Amino acid sequence: MSELRTIIVTGASSGIGAYCARALKRDGWRVFATARKAGDIEALAADGIEAFYLDYREPASIEALVTAVLERTGGTLDALDKLIKKLQLPGVELRFVYEAGPCGYVICRHLKKKGLHCEVVAPSLIPRKASDRVKTDRRDAQQLARLYRAGELTAIYVPDEEDEAVRDLVRARNAAVIDQRKARQRLKGFLLRLGFRYTGKSSWNDAHKRYLSGLVLDPARGRRHHDAEPSACAAQESHPRSIRREDGVKVG
Repeated sequence: MSELRTIIVTGASSGIGAYCARALKRDGWRVFATARKAGDIEALAADGIEAFYLDYREPASIEALVTAVLERTGGTLDALDKLIKKLQLPGVELRFVYEAGPCGYVICRHLKKKGLHCEVVAPSLIPRKASDRVKTDRRDAQQLARLYRAGELTAIYVPDEEDEAVRDLVRARNAAVIDQRKARQRLKGFLLRLGFRYTGKSSWNDAHKRYLSGLVLDPARGRRHHDAEPSACAAQESHPRSIRREDGVKVG
């Protein structure tokens, strides 16, 4: 177990997030910071901060961050367990609620395994006043407690680990399909701009691939089209029509 106080700072690529990550590091905290761009991650690492890639739109990156932090700290939710022990009193029923965020459902599952009631709410479903623009952890926690006691929060479905794995797989395939579509559009636009127009009936079939492989740009450019657009060609050649889980279930 690390003796340093540990904190995770998301959105540390610039602005307040970057400042807080470095300030906490100087104050003796063990800081885990996240960013999306490789350059920002390298800059954080150069300052002695344990930096990771994180995009809230990619559940796999969230799970990877949680797993990495838990492994590196040698424990997991000890601070939460200490808080629970402190709050547990005879005749008192503890109920927990938190906003869905980068930690996923790990905390909820942990609490439920201990026999405690926990609900997760989506930030978009939390009632907010138009004039309430100040956002801090303390204010958010107090607001959640008040709204939960008043019955004004709507809990979301918390999937089990198998359901979450299937959902992540489906999302990964959808993301791959979108990436492939964008790569194809980029490649066709690139060729059209240079005056290459395919006259076949259908695109991206074997005949179209042969057409693409035979194209050569103006010698002054000094490279073939697939050297100029490697990501597009790679996406076209390698994108799977479907993804299968290890147990053979076909997705897509």
